[in-house]
Amino acid sequence: MVPSSTMEAARAARRVGLLLALFASGCQRGGGDADTSRASASSAAPSASAAPVVEAPPPPVASSSAAPSAAASGPEPPFDSESVTAVIVWQQDDKAQGGFRSSWVERIADKPEVKGERPGIIAVSSTSIWSLGTTIVKGCSQYAFDANGEVVVRNGQPVRVNPELEMPELVRAEDGKRVAPWKDGHGYPTVGTQCESSLEEYSVRVVFEGGMGPFVVASVNTYTNHGGAHGIRGQNLVSIDLDAGKAVDLGPPEKDKAALAKAAAAGLSVELKEVQPAGVVLMYGPLGAGLALYRFSAYAPYVGGLGGNSYSNDFVVSSKSLPVELERYQKLPAWVVPHLNGKSRMVFMVPPARLSAFRRQFDAAYSK
Repeated sequence: MVPSSTMEAARAARRVGLLLALFASGCQRGGGDADTSRASASSAAPSASAAPVVEAPPPPVASSSAAPSAAASGPEPPFDSESVTAVIVWQQDDKAQGGFRSSWVERIADKPEVKGERPGIIAVSSTSIWSLGTTIVKGCSQYAFDANGEVVVRNGQPVRVNPELEMPELVRAEDGKRVAPWKDGHGYPTVGTQCESSLEEYSVRVVFEGGMGPFVVASVNTYTNHGGAHGIRGQNLVSIDLDAGKAVDLGPPEKDKAALAKAAAAGLSVELKEVQPAGVVLMYGPLGAGLALYRFSAYAPYVGGLGGNSYSNDFVVSSKSLPVELERYQKLPAWVVPHLNGKSRMVFMVPPARLSAFRRQFDAAYSK
């Protein structure tokens, strides 16, 4: 059998247009709080098929006599952001595990100073540091390809193989708990779908997009081919709550949903009823304010989609109105802002009460 690396190279050459559309559909990180350039949900690379981004209008200011919100009457947050003295910052690096290396940045004389760096993504929950691991999943049966990218045929029939897929997992430092909500147990790219005999070729790629607080966002990018003139690409955004250890749905506050959807409908040139929410990417703007990039989609004819999926066009609305689950992480402490260097970045605030324990876990990550 041809080595998998050779097969992949040949297949990439054979379908370079489709693969570029799959892997490069992404969200370009702008230099301002709102990026009005074209961008998609992935941080991998800019693409001609990327979704446009607009900034949502600011939410109306509530009157001082207004009734307190549900969030205000809830439990106090575990820390005030201005009491935070250390953060973990992701720096894009294609050679790092997960596409980012992580820097431990501390407040020294009221200025940010890098005190450590690890070669992969590191996120935080309320109680622990999380780094990236991998697992091998046995994939569904698909065609085998030779070094030239041609289907291997024996006795007049195409040869089928069950490839081993390397899938990422988020791993909790103290006990090794693993979270991978995109893994369905048999490697098929559509969660919950059984292997289909008509499947000829597929690939799956998880791209980490960002995060905030105890949440990490990743996109699951897929390519499937059941024969015919075109394969189908897909992209789904997955929000992971590290405190709960599972995928969750994050969306804008109820009061902002209508305005955001209206902006997306205008951007997609469709009626409001045709717009569907399609996830959110979380980060901080260059001045330290939390940003939510809400993605919306609308149906497009077969393989005519310019978004992450073959059947949809996407539009991203940038907003400072975060999901209610992230209100306590609305703004970074002022001392962090110079470290952002005028760019939007993924930053995780370290709870002050766990500073020492988290620093030990950070230093130990990726050490084996």
